[in-house]
This record gives sequence, C-alpha cells and structure tokens, in this order.
Amino acid sequence: MARQISTSVSDFVLACSVFYVASYLFIGNNRYAATGLLIQGAAASVGVARFAMRRPESTPVFRAHKLLSWLAATAGMGLIAYQYCTNYGALTMSYVIISFSGLVTISSQFMDAKNKQLFVQASSGLALLTVLILSLLQMNIYGISAALTYILSGAIFGSEGVMLGFQRVDLLHYGLVAGNIFFLFSLS
Repeated sequence: MARQISTSVSDFVLACSVFYVASYLFIGNNRYAATGLLIQGAAASVGVARFAMRRPESTPVFRAHKLLSWLAATAGMGLIAYQYCTNYGALTMSYVIISFSGLVTISSQFMDAKNKQLFVQASSGLALLTVLILSLLQMNIYGISAALTYILSGAIFGSEGVMLGFQRVDLLHYGLVAGNIFFLFSLS
C-alpha cells in the first residue's frame, strides 16, 4: 500500500475533533462519552502515522491502528450510548448496552473475520440506534443529528474505495468529525 496523505490528514482532523470534544465532555461530567471518543481519537492518532508511512503493512503501527479502530467501534460506541442512557435515566438499557458491548469486545477476539465484522457492526449499530431513539424521545436534535451523521457516514461512504475522486475513508472521517461536533452540542 502506498502512502495516503489525504487519509493521514483526515485522520489528523478527526483526532483533533475528538480531543476538542472529549475535553469539553470531561468538563461537563460526561466521562463515559469522553472516554469512548478518546478511543476513537487514539485510533485516529495512530492512523495519522499509518497512512503517512510508505509500507505500513506488518508493522506495529498498522496492527495498533486496526486494533484501536475495532475497539472504537465496539467499546467506544458502547460507552457513548451508555452515557446517553445514564443521562436520560434508561437504566435497564444502559446495562444491555454495556453488557453487549463488553461481550462483543471480549468474544470477537476468538471469532473468524466474517463473524467478527458482523458482531462489531451489531454492537456499534445497537449503540447508535440507542442514541437515536433516546434523542428522539428527549427531542434532542443534536443527538439525533449525531447518530444519523454516524449512521449515514458509515452507510454511504464506508471505508473502501473511491467516491467522486475522494478516498471513501477520508469522507467517512470528515463525517465522523461532524458527528463528534453534534455529540458535543448534544451532551452540553
């Protein structure tokens, strides 16, 4: 794989947005969401180095980026949804979210690639659906926007290939930046 400077830049922008949003969430006592986003920020930070390298395959940076990206989708999104559950008093759902997220995070290490991807999508999908439903019930327009931005960015852009002359992963990263800003407004 050749260098992907545009992806390195989009990962840098994503990391900056995460650290900005997480700092305000920590101050606002939304520590679970901040921690979930910081996992994403760690993945994006390592992604900056990975995509700036000429041949990142089989390096510790490559493996760390893969691991942190996977962890952001399972545990990170679960922690964000858990924050919404605790903020809105959905105690039972908070237990479901954190249990399912933890189960997927632990058990997917022992699955083949196809099942692992399916369970990771189920975990992040449940988390985003929970944020969307709770935000709808509370009429939190920014929470609705955050969940929809994440869902649509993943569904429309994905992470493989090119779209309109841009790397899809770059478009995904910029969609996540917008979603992170909506999370900040939603939880503030």
